[in-house]
Amino acid sequence: MKLLRASTLEVDEPKLAVSEILQQLDLGNSLLAHSVGLVTCHPDFIDSGVLAAVSDALPFDVVGCTSIASAINEDMGIEILTLAVLTSDDVSFTTVLTESLWDDQVTPIKTAYEKAIAALPEKPSLILTYQPMMNHVGGERLSMEISRISDGIPLFGTLACDHNYDFSQAYSICNGTYYKDRLIMVLLNGPLAPKFFHIAIEMKGQLAQKAVITDSAGNVLKTVNDMPVLKYLESLGLNSGGTIEGSVTIPFFLDYNDGGKPVCRGLFLVTEEGWVACGGDVPTGVRISPASLDDADIMQTADKAIDDILAAANSNKALLIVSCNSRSLSLGTDFLAEMELVQERLGKVLPYHMLYSGGEICPVQLEDGGTKNRFHNFSFTACLF
Repeated sequence: MKLLRASTLEVDEPKLAVSEILQQLDLGNSLLAHSVGLVTCHPDFIDSGVLAAVSDALPFDVVGCTSIASAINEDMGIEILTLAVLTSDDVSFTTVLTESLWDDQVTPIKTAYEKAIAALPEKPSLILTYQPMMNHVGGERLSMEISRISDGIPLFGTLACDHNYDFSQAYSICNGTYYKDRLIMVLLNGPLAPKFFHIAIEMKGQLAQKAVITDSAGNVLKTVNDMPVLKYLESLGLNSGGTIEGSVTIPFFLDYNDGGKPVCRGLFLVTEEGWVACGGDVPTGVRISPASLDDADIMQTADKAIDDILAAANSNKALLIVSCNSRSLSLGTDFLAEMELVQERLGKVLPYHMLYSGGEICPVQLEDGGTKNRFHNFSFTACLF
């Protein structure tokens, strides 16, 4: 497996952007038998036609999503298009796009997955997924449905995000077309043993008196302590005029009271009903508590994750990194500091593609040595080939 990389800041001239991308990739001398492109961009690249032009110019499927920022070894930024090409002689890539997930999430995912595996000689080694941001359906539900249908094949990927407060331009992308209600799966088939890494912020600074979720539906939070969720947030000083003040950068921990480690969730936006759409499922009966997050938390956890990646890397030639957009936003004016740390420590060591996410999808290691697919918030995740 190899990871080819390219980027462009040219958002206005599609032909110039294509020329820059093709020159960096040097496909005639670097492409192996099987390839897939993984693209991340600011929504402006969609509006200008640059994304479509770049996708049309490449001789393989190009999938991905929008993001507030992305990076490769050589470049990073907000208004940027970055492209990573996974290419291999031994591993093949099967790309499939679902039908609309707006009303039904089960049937479209099942149909797409069955279509993708129909021509494969064996069970895939890994599934990559790029998912849209839909207010009424959380990424956790979509990810766990893929995991269920695929019988737990390792799943790595992201929920799209963008620069708007309501994520109105957070799209999944497939071959130059963007979607608000469809997800993409890339099935990797062949001799592959990916290594996964994830690290979340530590639970600290939380309120001693935890509240209880008394009404919810999937990722939608309705009431806490039997009061409307906006009233609850107002009691914490976080609700102002029907908006959630600083919510994207304030982690909320869910304690299932089952002896397990609390789960971190982001509160993303207010729905038309006055409820709150969260970054993952928020079950009724679970205790909820806000916590603090600062620059040191973000940089320390990123540094630790990089330590783990370097310790595990051997002859690996490709690294995909997905980090929560809240981590970047929490860094304030130094919003690319985490990407700069990755570039400083990994830029000359491993070919990588990094993006910021509305929800991180990455397996976790089990005590028996296996893995279990999980959906994360406020985390730094990575997949090493």
